[in-house]
Amino acid sequence: MDENLIQEIKKSKVEQDAGGTSSKKTTYLIFAINDRLFAFPSGAIKEILKDSEVFPVPFVPSYIIGILNRYGDPYAVIDIAALIGESEQNASLFVVLNDESNTCLKITDVKEFYTASDSEIVRFSENDISEFFDGTLNTGEREIFIINLKAFLKKVGKDLAAKKKIHLPF
Repeated sequence: MDENLIQEIKKSKVEQDAGGTSSKKTTYLIFAINDRLFAFPSGAIKEILKDSEVFPVPFVPSYIIGILNRYGDPYAVIDIAALIGESEQNASLFVVLNDESNTCLKITDVKEFYTASDSEIVRFSENDISEFFDGTLNTGEREIFIINLKAFLKKVGKDLAAKKKIHLPF
């Protein structure tokens, strides 16, 4: 992983912890999926991998492209583009999530870490756009969708549970 990215993550964590102002600030990872920009909080990131081998797994939803081995633990690799109905990505970057789900997200490119105040975020109501997005991050010249990771993981769990109900003929 690039040392500059590590330093930016550490710096953003210090800025988040320093707080003390009336306007809450959160650091987001801004990344590309195909040609579109998305973001989620940097605290959700364990690590960013490049060119890791992904082993295909049968009988899973098409957006789960396989399993990645990290230090002996299996991590499900999800192609967010396929999950939201776009064409699959031709990419080799993976964001390992910092939670107990053992999940990696396949992304096209890392753009930047951006620290935003609450005033730069437009939150969606529950009926707006999609269950998969919390809102948009407005950086002046760009409007970037903020991914709701819990909603994505919930959908994956439901889809996998539904696949378990398949009865094999042997």
